[in-house]
Amino acid sequence: MATLNEIAYNIKNLAYGGSTTTSEESVGIRQIKFWIHYYRAMLIKEESMGGRGVNTHFFQEILLGYEKDYNVLISKTWADYVTTQVEDSLEFIIFSERTINLSGADSEVVYNEDYYGRDFKNQHTYEESGDYGIAVINLPNLLHVDGYGIKNLRVRRNHNSIDLPIVSINEWRNKKYNRFTSKSPAASILISGNEDKLIVGNLKSVYREAVGESYDTPIKYRFYADALYANPTDNDSWINDDTKYPMPDVLISELNKRILTQEMGVVMQSKEDTIDDERDSTNVQQAVQGQVPNRQKRTR
Repeated sequence: MATLNEIAYNIKNLAYGGSTTTSEESVGIRQIKFWIHYYRAMLIKEESMGGRGVNTHFFQEILLGYEKDYNVLISKTWADYVTTQVEDSLEFIIFSERTINLSGADSEVVYNEDYYGRDFKNQHTYEESGDYGIAVINLPNLLHVDGYGIKNLRVRRNHNSIDLPIVSINEWRNKKYNRFTSKSPAASILISGNEDKLIVGNLKSVYREAVGESYDTPIKYRFYADALYANPTDNDSWINDDTKYPMPDVLISELNKRILTQEMGVVMQSKEDTIDDERDSTNVQQAVQGQVPNRQKRTR
């Protein structure tokens, strides 16, 4: 796979014929990278609409850390509680009635959701409704195709992990009424303004061994997924623009063609600026002055 810089500078060299004789160019590399993100998204949507499925090379593996936890972002009390409980930034504490009380967070941050069912790999039956909760995770803008822009969503508790289905927000909210799936966790994507939120529900939040026993130890979860970001550089694992760009090499030529014809073509047809501000300004000034006729002093 090519890097973002390799793709961008290749397009620039194709547009300008590899010329480096002038430092003044119509389009900067930053603009070209914006077009790369845009036309990559167009190719992904076309593949999805064509029924072929999205090429796996478009996806990025993402690790979902607690710093993207919606409730951590809006409540300092909850954030302080989470940081004292987790061992690293990739662990989540489930937001439930039980953990809210343990953290001392304000009731205003309680997510308006009732909790139901049992967690996966359940070992006992001493749960209460307050033991169950949700995780709400902020994400960069997704391309909402092929599974809502998220695939292979997995959750791990201790050494056990399961795949999480991603359903519509209406199905997620009404899941408790389905006798076949009411006892299993599921996820949904909530689109709110310019933000996307991944909501995972029906996860047990605390260990509870028997009725009346202490349940002050929160369960720690880890989430894994593959994502289609509108801007791949928004991924936390993106180091710099020399990172491999999530796009199959066989489609790079098509990407180049679209940018060169639909974007760069307009620029290249514009009237050329023959003056390089760094080299020619002095010469132009002298030439203009040479065209001004000398005025002879009149005598009476």
